[in-house]
Amino acid sequence: ITTTFRNPANALTINTFLGEDAMTVDSLEPIFSSSLTIHSGANLNVINVNQSTPFSGSFIRFNSGGAMTVNNATVALGVAQNLQFDSGADLAISTISAGIGTVVLSARGSITDSNGSAVNIAASHLTATAVESMDLDTAVSSIVATTTTGMGTIIVEEIDQLTLENVVTDNGNITVVSGGDMIANMVRANGSGAISLQSVAGDVTVNEVTPATGAIAITASSGKIE
Repeated sequence: ITTTFRNPANALTINTFLGEDAMTVDSLEPIFSSSLTIHSGANLNVINVNQSTPFSGSFIRFNSGGAMTVNNATVALGVAQNLQFDSGADLAISTISAGIGTVVLSARGSITDSNGSAVNIAASHLTATAVESMDLDTAVSSIVATTTTGMGTIIVEEIDQLTLENVVTDNGNITVVSGGDMIANMVRANGSGAISLQSVAGDVTVNEVTPATGAIAITASSGKIE
């Protein structure tokens, strides 16, 4: 089904209710000033976003009552557009690119990497919350990441420099590898969780890194730790 909306005021919500839904958003016009929310009552299987120009709404948001799979959600380079994905179960991500905008992820299960070693998230900033674990390859400047129950781990592999603004697990390990400089503003593994931070080709600046009882390892393979 193809539907055209003529710039609704303030916000537009599309409800798809039950069923195995697939959704494509293709080229919202620059004059589209509303924020867009797409809600599925069950699984949202494949999401494709192709946004080549900025629009004036504050975000595009996808919400599912069940599991969600993001195939390819892309806005043009240099475009500051915020993309948000909220899953009622697991959230599987192939590629999300928000230009110079922000990506927000939320899952009542795990956030998983479905494209191997390729980048999952490209954006200026990433905020990710999972009830269980998360595993992501990134190209972002900064990250806030939280797992909220049990042994939920956080694994992030960043291709360049990265600022860890606030990275916290309830009782799981935290493993972050960056290709460039890493700044750890606040990293905390509660319970028995261990922390491993590594910069492959840069420095590691430690402001606050705190395991409750687990081990901590900080490595600057070709730089310094300060």
